[in-house]
Amino acid sequence: MGQLNSWEQEQYLTTKEFAKLKGKHESTIRRMIQSGKIVAVRIKNESGGGKDGFFYLIPFDSLTEKEKRKYLKNKRITLLPSTQVPEDARTPKRIDEYSQDERKVIQQWIDAIQDWQRYRTNYRGQLSDADEMWVKTNISKYKDINLSVPNLYRKWKALRENDYDGLIDKRGKWAKGISKIPDVMWELFKYYYLDEARHPITQCYNLVKWYLEKEMPELLPELPAYDSFYRAVKTIPFAVVKLFREGNKAFEDQASPYITRMYEELEVNEVWVADAHTFDVMTIEIGTEKVHRLTVVAFADVRSRLIVGWHITNNTSSEAVLMALRKGIKEFGIPKYIYVDNGTEFLCFDIGGRGHRSRKKDEGDHIPPGVFARLGIKMWNAQVRNAKAKVIERIFREFKENFSRLVLGFCGGNPLEKPEKLKKILKTRKGMILDSSFKDAFGTYIKGMYNETPSNGLGMYGRCPIEVYEQELVEKRVAKADDLNLMLMRSTRMQKVGRKGVYIEICGEKLYYWTPEFVFNYSGRKEVYVRYDPDDLSEVRVYNEHDEYMCNLPVDRAQLPYGASKEDVKAAIHETRKVKKLAKEYMENSLIDKLSKFSDMDIMLWKARKNIEERQNKKVPEAKVLKVVRANEPISSDIEKKQEVEIDLQRMIQNSIRNVM
Repeated sequence: MGQLNSWEQEQYLTTKEFAKLKGKHESTIRRMIQSGKIVAVRIKNESGGGKDGFFYLIPFDSLTEKEKRKYLKNKRITLLPSTQVPEDARTPKRIDEYSQDERKVIQQWIDAIQDWQRYRTNYRGQLSDADEMWVKTNISKYKDINLSVPNLYRKWKALRENDYDGLIDKRGKWAKGISKIPDVMWELFKYYYLDEARHPITQCYNLVKWYLEKEMPELLPELPAYDSFYRAVKTIPFAVVKLFREGNKAFEDQASPYITRMYEELEVNEVWVADAHTFDVMTIEIGTEKVHRLTVVAFADVRSRLIVGWHITNNTSSEAVLMALRKGIKEFGIPKYIYVDNGTEFLCFDIGGRGHRSRKKDEGDHIPPGVFARLGIKMWNAQVRNAKAKVIERIFREFKENFSRLVLGFCGGNPLEKPEKLKKILKTRKGMILDSSFKDAFGTYIKGMYNETPSNGLGMYGRCPIEVYEQELVEKRVAKADDLNLMLMRSTRMQKVGRKGVYIEICGEKLYYWTPEFVFNYSGRKEVYVRYDPDDLSEVRVYNEHDEYMCNLPVDRAQLPYGASKEDVKAAIHETRKVKKLAKEYMENSLIDKLSKFSDMDIMLWKARKNIEERQNKKVPEAKVLKVVRANEPISSDIEKKQEVEIDLQRMIQNSIRNVM
């Protein structure tokens, strides 16, 4: 038998190495091999060395797991922690767990080993010669497997242990999961690599090398090559890389398991989902001739994927949300739940409520019931910063691919999608679509194309959205036109009645609503809120803090533009003076005219005189004991001495006259 090739030599131990591993003498190991107690490959020594002219190699795979680890430890080869499986925890794989090609290889080795064993049984002579003879004879028969004497020994051992893994070609795979990177270096590398700074592998390798130079110079010679770290990086779990290198959001979006919604368990009109989408199309605004991008607010039924309502606008707003909802409800009924994201256009206090955007300063204040509450709709909010797309997000992608790309003026969602011809189109504006034409085309696309296109999504079974809606519809919640208009009205916050009644704010401007009777009765002393129809601002409905209807108020006609006619001004003044007239009428109806009249000063002085008179007529009670208190001031000793001195008044007068002269 000739020399082993390089890859076979890497998987074998010499008798000297094996003896050291077992703690026995090498001659003992040779005798155990010759007696068949140890599986080994006998190689003819071309130089004629050895007692019997042969040397022996023990296959690495024939070692126990404990012996393998001991051998690798002596060789300074480290097993990665994630790949270390205790020997008693290993369970043989079933044959059906292998691929078709692997099962074919396994069966060929089983047939070859059985054939080889039958040949050995009938052979007369040295079994090693029989093995070599059989291999030479059958190498062409079993050409799809790597037939050799060493492989026969190894596969025979694997077959006896029911280890089908051992029957598969392991060339280049025997050291899979075994790393030559010492633990301390690998931990250092992971520390630098698994960081949101996202250092490249080369930089992490250099950082490890520099750290060793500074702190552990004795380990620097053992630092493996860059390629070892490059290969080892691939063994780091994908979820770990996403979490530590890219952050929690990337982990949640790309690595975290998600819940698959069972659409078939939903009913049609049970859940609607809403969102806003800015078209990747440049259009021309009518009037200003500006080039801009329009936005659509759309509602879709989750069960059928049907677009039930939409509204195209320049900017996303709560008004656009209400317009789209109104359109969907009028045609398809009222849903039970609406699933929206956390945009301010949806979390509006008078539509679905503020959700997590509620303000502390509003706590304790009466919040008027919103549109969803009046319709009996419960709002669900998506998780903040959640990139797991809702149904309508996927629908928006269809809008982009099947509608927006067809429009001249398509600008793409990012610079890579931007067509080269767009610059020329924007410059000349030739063929660009107007806003009105775009809105009409989109409405036609929704009704005649999107809602009519078959889908193979979950629960669709090749049906188009409108078919699923019509076939699966069980209950449709509807309301009369008047009730629906009332429930779809918007609301203001609580406000005090002012001199000009109540107001609503539209686009930063206040519109006032009042009547003379309403201002007279409630001005300054009543808190109310207003409901109004955005399509008809001619009047509003007023409610108190108990949500009780009070009255309807017309818009303030006294809001006159500059240049109003004399008749308009005269009519407006007449309205404002009605409150004064009511106040006068209130006093005219008083009984004061039937009574004697006194001024306010007369009344006050009358009461003062009466109080004085009552006080004088009262008898003051005398005290039972009178105590006399005398002035008993102490006199200074200096004053007493001066009083004892005789004063010459005549002399003092003369001195005074002299000073005057």
